[in-house]
Amino acid sequence: MPLVDIVIDKTVELALSGRWRIATCAAHGVSCEGWLKVEVLHSLYEALGSFSEIEIIPEARNVDLTVQTRTERLLLELKTFPTNYGRTGKPVTNFVEGVVRDLEKLARLRGSSDIGLAVWMAYVIPEPVPATWAGHLAKIEAAAAKTRRSERIVLWENAFANLYIMESK
Repeated sequence: MPLVDIVIDKTVELALSGRWRIATCAAHGVSCEGWLKVEVLHSLYEALGSFSEIEIIPEARNVDLTVQTRTERLLLELKTFPTNYGRTGKPVTNFVEGVVRDLEKLARLRGSSDIGLAVWMAYVIPEPVPATWAGHLAKIEAAAAKTRRSERIVLWENAFANLYIMESK
């Protein structure tokens, strides 16, 4: 299985299993980015650490996580944010701009054979989904080469975290 697929699968598995932690952050309107970074790092070491040819480096070149072998290199930027749907707080557009900047940074930093992945999660996205969400998502998708994976994680009744893994251009 390609390294990128292992990293994506482990990240999604981690987010799904950590749903109650995400729900706690969502209920209090705080980011869970630190938790996600530690857990992704730990999960990747458990899954890949026994392979001496795989190196996992946090915070190299101002990138959250770099996973590399002699022939492959993945650059991962992580972003999580509470939305202001149904509450007061920082406008979603500020966070959306942050994800766009991460995708642009990954596009600048990656070499021709590297893959840049923005792993980002927004919560709470209520059901029914607010009409404005489609515009926010479209703006981020326009900055990405493609969406590699998306998951809707149930937090509580009619409340979800949306996880996206997008590849940079």
